[in-house]
Amino acid sequence: MLLENLPEDLQRDIRRHLFKFVKKVWIFHLMDEHVLDAVCEKLKQKIYIKGSAIFYVGGLVEKMVFIVRGKVESIGHDGTVVALSEGNVCGEELLTWFLEHSSVSKDGRKIKISGQRLISSRTVRCLTNVEAFTQCRRP
Repeated sequence: MLLENLPEDLQRDIRRHLFKFVKKVWIFHLMDEHVLDAVCEKLKQKIYIKGSAIFYVGGLVEKMVFIVRGKVESIGHDGTVVALSEGNVCGEELLTWFLEHSSVSKDGRKIKISGQRLISSRTVRCLTNVEAFTQCRRP
């Protein structure tokens, strides 16, 4: 809310500084600064408690989570465990899925998403309290 009272160019510069970790996602690294600005504008701070699940096998993937502080483990359906911490992202497959399952309407304005939903193939559980920023998928 503090940013809302500042001039727009200053807001953008502050967001770019705070959200440098967004560029760690390979597809964002390739994108134009204006797209990154739009993504960063929609990020919301979120706190996850130790032991809570961010994603679980068979659940819907409806957000991307950019870890700012804390540790999580990602457990694949095959039992493979990957440690994630500050600067890591989970749910990034949502962006690729969205690009593959959406199309622009004939008027060139609206994006249509197929009725399918992305199902998680892994459980992501907090090993500590986790501070993160999330980018939620729009229905």
